[in-house]
Amino acid sequence: MKLKDLWVRIGNIEISSKDMTKLSLECGKAVIEYNEPNTPKGVSKFSRLVCRPSEVEFICPYEASEKHRDITGSVTKTTFCTKECPYDT
Repeated sequence: MKLKDLWVRIGNIEISSKDMTKLSLECGKAVIEYNEPNTPKGVSKFSRLVCRPSEVEFICPYEASEKHRDITGSVTKTTFCTKECPYDT
């Protein structure tokens, strides 16, 4: 199974990988640049978030086995950084 769309959550903001233009680490900070979804047709709103890497949570749109879930039910960043990830990336 290929992972078609990955969501990133920072606080109460959720961003689809389809809207992301950049996801990187700069000077120890996570930097995410993305186009705002749901803007009027023909309007593009660009946003940039800078935060601690520990604040970034990756959310998989597919069901994962219970051993790959954290207490919120989301697949965690740790899962995506290990060989145990149940998905092709």
